[in-house]
Amino acid sequence: MGGPTSLSVQDRDLRACVRDLVALSSMPAWWIGRSRSAIAESARDLLLSMLRADGAYVRVRDPKTDHSIVATFGITAKQAEEAGQDWGPQGFARWPIGLDAELGRLAACSSRHDFPTEIELLLLQVTANQVAVALRYAALLASHEQMEGLLDARATQQAAAARLGVRIIAGMGIGEVLAEAVKVVTETLHADYCEVLELAEDGESLLLEAGTGWRTGWVGSTRVSSGPESHVGYTLTLAEPVIVADMGQETRFSPSPLLSEHDVRSGVTVIIHNRTRPYGVLGAHTREHRVFTPDDVHFLQSVANLLAGAFQRHHAEDEREGLLQQTQRAVASRDRAVGIVSHDLRTPLSTIQICAEALLDPVAPPMSGIRNMAQLIQRSTGWMQQIVQDLLDRASLDAGTLALELEPTAVAEVVDVVQGMFAPVAEEHALELVVDKGVDLPLIDADPRRLLQVLSNLLSNAVKFTPAGGRVVLSVEKAVGDSVVGHGAPGRGSVRFAVRDTGPGMPPEDVAHIFDWFWHSPKGGGGGTGLGLAIAKGLIEAHHGSLRVETAPGQGSTFWFTVPAAMPGSAQLPAVPPSPAA
Repeated sequence: MGGPTSLSVQDRDLRACVRDLVALSSMPAWWIGRSRSAIAESARDLLLSMLRADGAYVRVRDPKTDHSIVATFGITAKQAEEAGQDWGPQGFARWPIGLDAELGRLAACSSRHDFPTEIELLLLQVTANQVAVALRYAALLASHEQMEGLLDARATQQAAAARLGVRIIAGMGIGEVLAEAVKVVTETLHADYCEVLELAEDGESLLLEAGTGWRTGWVGSTRVSSGPESHVGYTLTLAEPVIVADMGQETRFSPSPLLSEHDVRSGVTVIIHNRTRPYGVLGAHTREHRVFTPDDVHFLQSVANLLAGAFQRHHAEDEREGLLQQTQRAVASRDRAVGIVSHDLRTPLSTIQICAEALLDPVAPPMSGIRNMAQLIQRSTGWMQQIVQDLLDRASLDAGTLALELEPTAVAEVVDVVQGMFAPVAEEHALELVVDKGVDLPLIDADPRRLLQVLSNLLSNAVKFTPAGGRVVLSVEKAVGDSVVGHGAPGRGSVRFAVRDTGPGMPPEDVAHIFDWFWHSPKGGGGGTGLGLAIAKGLIEAHHGSLRVETAPGQGSTFWFTVPAAMPGSAQLPAVPPSPAA
C-alpha cells in the first residue's frame, strides 16, 4: 500500500511542476509593457502559489538609475538580502535575478521541514530567469522607444532650424530674427526661458537683447558680466557649449541675478560666433531638473549659427547704408560747393572783366580811373585767392593733412597785429572796437599765421553783423580751470580768446549748424562761401583747443576758443608777420 501512495504524490508534484513551468514560460510575454512594480507583485504571487510558501520577496532593480522596487509578503528585506541570517524554524531559499543580482533578488520561506525541495528550488531559479528576461526585454523596449523619441526630436529640431533659416534668408529684420529665434528654441526644446545676449562694444558685459519667459522689463535692459564668474562669461571663456544640470550644485561659476531671480535650475548656452569676436551667447533654461542631450546642444548651436549669419548681414547692410549716405552727402556737398563757389567767383570775375574792357577801350580813361580799375582788379583777385585758399584748407582739414608750424607765441603781439588790421575797418562801419589784451599771459603753442586767420574770420563776421553804433570786443585771458592733457606737458594751462559783438544774435536752430561746411542761415544776409567758421573750428582743434559760441536772439554773439600754453621755459620766436585783412 505504501508504494502506490508515494508514487501518486510524486506524480502529483511532477504534474504541478510541469504546469508551473509552462505557466512561467509565458510570463515574459504577459509582463511586456508592465511596470516594474507590476512585475514584482506578479512574481511574488507566483512564488507564494507555486512553492506553497509562507512568505515571498521580490526586488527588481533598474541598473541605470539603481532604483529598486520591492514586493514582499512574510519576509523582511533584511532576511532576504543578508546572507548567513538565522532563519529560525523556517526553511528559506533565495536566488539572484541576473548573474550577479544586478537586476534584483527573489526569496521564499516556508515552515515545512523539507523546504525547498529540488523541484521548488528549480521553480525559484526559473522564476528568477523569467523575471530577468522580462526586465531585459522591458529595458530593450524602453531603449528602442527612447531611440525613436530621440530620432523624432532630432527631426523636429532639424526642421525647426531649417524653417528659421528660410525665414532669415527671406529678409527678416534683425529684431524679427531675434524674436523668432528665441520663440523657436523655446518651443522646440520645451524650455521655460531662452535668451540672446549681445556682447557690448567694450566687451565688459552682455545685454539681454531678446528672450522668452523672463519677467516684464528684463529684456532690453538687463546686463550680465562677461567675466568667467557668470554663466555666459564662462561660456565665452571656455569657447564651447556649457551644460548645467543643476544650478544649485554648480561650482564652475555663480548664477547671475538673471538666472537666480527666475529660479533657473538647468540650462545650456552656446556662443554666437563671428570672424573676429563673438556676437554674444544663445541659451535655453528650465526651472525643473533636466539633462540636455547632445542633440539639444547641436540644435541650439545651429540656431546660433543662423543668428551669426543674420548679424553679419545686418552689419553689412548698415555699413552699405552708411557708405551710401556718406556718398550722398559728399555729392550734395560737392554740388553745394560748386554752386557757392560759382556764385562767389562771378562777382570778382565780372569786376575784372569790366575793368579789362574799359582798359582796352580805344578812348583811354584818365590816369585816376586807371588807378581805380587796378585797385578793383587787385581786390577782386585777392577775393578769388581767398576763396581758393578756403577750399584748399577745407580739403586739408577733411583729409587730416593740414600742417601747422607751431611755435611759442606772444599773445600780445598777435592781438596787436589783428587790432591794427581791424581798427580802421571798425571805424569805417561806425563801430567801437575794444581790445583787452589781458595781463601776465603765458606764451602759447600756436601757428601765428593760422591764429591770425581765425581771429580775422571772427572779427570780420562780428563787424559784418553788428549794426552801426554797436561794439565789438576782443578779449584775451587765462583759461580758468582749463588745461590741456595729452598734448605736450600735462595740465600746463591754456589761453582763452573771445570775440563779442552787439549784433542780432542767433536762434538755436542756426547755432546747431553754424560750424557746418558751406552753411548759410535761411534768413540770408551772410554772404561768403560758408567755409570761414568751419575752417576756424578745424584750425583751433588742430591746435588742440576748442571753438565755441554763446548767443541768443537780440543779445549778440560771443565766439571763444582756447589755445594751449607753451611748454615752460620755451623761448619766444621773432614777432608775428602781418597778414592781409580777411
